[in-house]
Amino acid sequence: MQPSADAVSTMRSMEDVVEAIALDSVLVKLLRSRLSPRPDAGRAQPFPASHVRPLLSERERAALDWADVLTFGEPADVLEAEYTRLRRHFDEDEISELTVAIVALNEWRRAALQLEPHMLL
Repeated sequence: MQPSADAVSTMRSMEDVVEAIALDSVLVKLLRSRLSPRPDAGRAQPFPASHVRPLLSERERAALDWADVLTFGEPADVLEAEYTRLRRHFDEDEISELTVAIVALNEWRRAALQLEPHMLL
């Protein structure tokens, strides 16, 4: 399927949302890597591999685990536990921005997987 110019513009605006968020640039790169579409996988997989996880800070692990919870739809008790953990590392504004970034990146991934492979940027 070839996307229309309007569809591509809308997709790019989601990228602008992520770029405008005032989170640490390394954290945004980790989220982008975690939630980017992969032609070989077709969908996101829980992140990261066990050999990478020890290299991340507690804050980064909490953010990536929050991305997993939002991406894979965990039960309410898991959601609550992860949110409590997240609050140890992020204030309410940062949690809002983090959540918006995760949602935008997830929507980008979902749409890109339905479009031509050239959209997988």
